[in-house]
Amino acid sequence: MKYYMKFACDITDVLKIENIDTINLVKAPITLQFKTIKEGRNLYEADYIKVCDYIEYVINNYGDRKYYLDKFDRDYFATL
Repeated sequence: MKYYMKFACDITDVLKIENIDTINLVKAPITLQFKTIKEGRNLYEADYIKVCDYIEYVINNYGDRKYYLDKFDRDYFATL
């Protein structure tokens, strides 16, 4: 966790942008992974092939789970 905070501070200093989030997407929920791929910006990638493989994995995995995620949301909000 400490490493990510220092990394975010360093990026903020270099890019002069205040709104930067750093997270380990591999450990994040699939919905956040998908949203980040869909709406985020890639600042750096060391291995283009690995990044493409990861994006493909997330898109396929999200597509497989979307029905159940939507059903959970509908059921959850119906009980409120």
